[in-house]
Amino acid sequence: MTATSQPSVSAPTRGRNVNWPKMAFLGVLLLVFAVYTEMAMGMEWRTAAGRIGPGFFPRILGATAIVVIVAAAVREIVSRPDDEESTSEVEAAEEAAEPDLGRHPLALVAFIAASAVFVALLGLLGAALAGILFLGVTLWFLDREHHVRAVIIAIAVPVVLYLALQTGLNVGLPQGILPLG
Repeated sequence: MTATSQPSVSAPTRGRNVNWPKMAFLGVLLLVFAVYTEMAMGMEWRTAAGRIGPGFFPRILGATAIVVIVAAAVREIVSRPDDEESTSEVEAAEEAAEPDLGRHPLALVAFIAASAVFVALLGLLGAALAGILFLGVTLWFLDREHHVRAVIIAIAVPVVLYLALQTGLNVGLPQGILPLG
């Protein structure tokens, strides 16, 4: 009798397939926002005049970022591996949905330049007027088919934000040349 040894065939194991580079990125991001939030907690959240202090919004941002990062990490850990066919379909859909950052370089450079001009004019013209000009110019060029809508949005959004932040939250935005508030 000859003994033939056959390799043992075992069923494929269905363990968790954790994306470790993604988890490492989330870990570093969590560490950065934990330090950021700790620094924000050391800043005053209210000024002596009763206005929102420099630590108010960073606390909200830091806490929200930590919650989102932890949720993303938990989702990555508890996700179950899908079939290879559905995984490839999901990967193909995600790849198709990703923005092509090199598609409109001129628009990107123009937007960055407009943002720099906005920041430069913020103290001179004030938050409301600089915001109106910034949104008006960018929407005028990015949405060439709907100029009336662009003008309405360019006026409404900065004015509503200015009134909400200046009047409602008493933030103290630059007033500029317009006698608002």
